[in-house]
Amino acid sequence: MEHRVSIVRLLCWFVGVGLAGCVEPIPFDEPFTVGVNLPWWSYGGDVGSNAWGHFGASTRVDEVDATFAALEQAGVGEVRWFAFGDGRASPEFEGDRVMGLEDLAWDDFDTVFDRAAAHDVQVLVVLFDYLLCDSTSVVDGVSLGGRCALVTNSAARRSLLDTVILPLAETYAEHPGVAGWEVINEPEWPMRGRLGMEETGDGPMVDFVSDVAETLFLHTDAPVSVGSTDMRSVQDIWVDVPLDVVSVHWYGLTLPDPTDLPEDLPVTLGEFSADRDVDNVMGRALGAGYSGAFPWSLNADDGHGPLDLDELAAWMANE
Repeated sequence: MEHRVSIVRLLCWFVGVGLAGCVEPIPFDEPFTVGVNLPWWSYGGDVGSNAWGHFGASTRVDEVDATFAALEQAGVGEVRWFAFGDGRASPEFEGDRVMGLEDLAWDDFDTVFDRAAAHDVQVLVVLFDYLLCDSTSVVDGVSLGGRCALVTNSAARRSLLDTVILPLAETYAEHPGVAGWEVINEPEWPMRGRLGMEETGDGPMVDFVSDVAETLFLHTDAPVSVGSTDMRSVQDIWVDVPLDVVSVHWYGLTLPDPTDLPEDLPVTLGEFSADRDVDNVMGRALGAGYSGAFPWSLNADDGHGPLDLDELAAWMANE
């Protein structure tokens, strides 16, 4: 996919006008992406370690490889994968300040991206999940959630950008296993106050997504997106944030229409239940003008799967 090039982003940064006022989007004209939500092998534990131990991707290389081999066999070229989740294992924290990534975390990232590339699969990396902003719960010495300072506190956010986001972008800028970066999954839940942070369309979460996106823009041409709960949120909030792609999640009755958004903004159906008629939904998404569709999911045990890869492969063979 063509994207706003890094040199233009750099010029915008240095002259201080910001991406929204400087970058000219390139019209979307790419093929429909058939992907799947992985979405993890161990939620929040695929990268890094904590008091429970190290259960990251580098400890389960055979399992990771088998997952990507199955996707290759089915002809699926892209997976949506959650990296840090709610922050329970990575990155490293000292209070609210982010100290970077431990060596084990880099091993885990290498494993995921290298094994994906070995099977001609690319990974859409979902950096954070909305449960990052859940109230703190400590279980056997491990903090689950309680990291919303990354969103609400500018100093904490800067430490994240400097020690994690920038190094990730630089390290994997040219990696063939990386399809793109999604800043956060379903940020609207904390924005609506359900997880302790009241916010409208102009507040700390929008600043968080914008700052992470702009840091990525400076160091990689890979597309940057956000995973939104619904089309209304995209229309009201995310369409005005400098992103390459927006991802809409759908678990309702009527598939939302992406043509209500600007023509040069690709819209992916980032989640829909694999418990539905996958063939039907994929066909409807293709016909409606989505840039791709990702059923949920391959691994998660939550009533929306598991996805039948043979069914998805059969649909692709008939298109």
